Amino acid sequence: MVKTLTLKLDENIFNLFKTAATGERRTISNFIEFATLSYLTNKIFVSDREMNEILNDKNLVKSLNKGLKQAEKFVSIPRIRGAKNKSPLDIKGVDLNISKQEILDVLKEVRSR
Repeated sequence: MVKTLTLKLDENIFNLFKTAATGERRTISNFIEFATLSYLTNKIFVSDREMNEILNDKNLVKSLNKGLKQAEKFVSIPRIRGAKNKSPLDIKGVDLNISKQEILDVLKEVRSR
């Protein structure tokens, strides 16, 4: 089912989207959807194989944890009131009634294109 989203954008950002969409021969809406899905599938997520390699490398995990602890000394990481050890990105949102599996199915479909 198609959903409508209204965005409030600075004129320069809008023009950037418009130029990029035109260059890709897409509508602005289609370009934003394409760019967002491309970013999510290529930049944020790693494959199960990659994640297993990372998690099975004990020295790497130890080094990453050490680096995180050192970084937390120098960077103030905002925490959600009453929610210990939660990400600042864990905020109350709108229930879209989308399951984890539905999100994964969309990502798999986009990756296969």
